[in-house]
This record gives sequence, structure tokens and C-alpha cells, in this order.
Amino acid sequence: MTESRNCLHKFEICLNTINHALIGCCVFYNMWYFFNYGFDKPHTWHVFWCSIGFQLLLTEGILAMYNGNSFTLFASRTNKKWLHGLLQATGGSFGLIGFFLEVVQRLQANKSLFHIWHAIIGEKIKR
Repeated sequence: MTESRNCLHKFEICLNTINHALIGCCVFYNMWYFFNYGFDKPHTWHVFWCSIGFQLLLTEGILAMYNGNSFTLFASRTNKKWLHGLLQATGGSFGLIGFFLEVVQRLQANKSLFHIWHAIIGEKIKR
């Protein structure tokens, strides 16, 4: 019984590590986009702030409360709550900065705001 539980715990930590790696890959790709397409375009700043806020900080904030999370494995429940709240508040603020940058850019260019799928659901859909 203990050995199967120990094996399951190791498997859980392995899956959690893969989860962190996938989050890192997504953020790395978006940062690559940001640095390759330049700092002078408002759209790239939208990508930067939304990636850091929504993809990195918010997801890590959710994982901070998970008992099998390798980053907070030995933290107390109180510290996990504080870390969770800090990451959620910071990530949400960064994501909203990116959102409002795109809204301002579209309003200045007299483009409609919510006529494409990415603006509606937040996901890039290729046609």
C-alpha cells in the first residue's frame, strides 16, 4: 500500500513538472515573438503583458495551491495562500494591461473590437 502510494506521488510530481515545462514553453514562444517583432509595436506589448500575466503568473498561481506542486511542496498552507493571492493579483493586473493596450490600439485605428475569434475567446485560431 505504501509503495503504490509512493509511486503515485512520484508520478504526480512528474506530471506537475511536465505541466510547468509546458507553461514555460508557451511563455518562451511568446517572448520569442515579442523580441523578434520589436518593441515599437503596441501589438507586441499586448503579447508580452498577456503572456506574463495570463499564461505564466495566473497558471502558476493556480498551481501554488496544489499539494503536489514541486515549487511549493514544502510551504505551509498559509504561505501557499499568500503566494496564490499575490500571483493571481499580479497576473490579473498584467493581463488587463495587455488587454487594454490592444483595446486602445484598436480604438485609435477605428477597428472593431470583438469581430475576430481571438478577441472573443482569447485563443488564436488559424483559418
